[in-house]
Parts: sequence; C-alpha cells; structure tokens
Amino acid sequence: MRYVATAQALQAGLTTRAATSIVLVDGAYSARPELADLIDLTVLVEAPSDVRAERLAAREEPAFLAAWLARWGAAEDHYFTVTRPRSTFDVVMGGR
Repeated sequence: MRYVATAQALQAGLTTRAATSIVLVDGAYSARPELADLIDLTVLVEAPSDVRAERLAAREEPAFLAAWLARWGAAEDHYFTVTRPRSTFDVVMGGR
C-alpha cells in the first residue's frame, strides 16, 4: 500500500524504482529506531504547535481533526519525547 497525495487515498501495489544513492523518506515515523541501520542521516524539521494546528485545521474537516488529535496527539508527543527525542536526530531545523 502507498499513499497517493493527489488522490488522497491509499493505493494497492508495489512501486519499483531504480537504485539511487539518495533516498528521501518523509513522515513523522520515518526515523524510527528500527530503521536506523537503513538511514545515514536523519533530519527533523520542527514547526511550532500553533502552526501545525493551523495547517491541520486548514486541510481537514473539524470532525476528522478532532479524531486525529485524539488518536495521534499523545502518540506524537510520546514519540518525540521518549522514542525519538530531537537530540537523537543528526540535524534539527526550524520550519514554518
């Protein structure tokens, strides 16, 4: 399964690409400790919580947003505090 942003949906099937020296993986959980042997450089791009909330509210319906925050809000706080604190990334950048 893969997420296709233009369709805003998961699509079945595999995508094969030619080998390359640089592979960019994006997402909150893309730097999980279990993947450490596969990743040479980890970059955390931080945005202030109010900016993140504004972005979510701009693209999601209120009911979905409430459900998302209830399910993932605490999980992300735990992840970036306990599992993968900012000090464990190779580079930390401020984003807006």
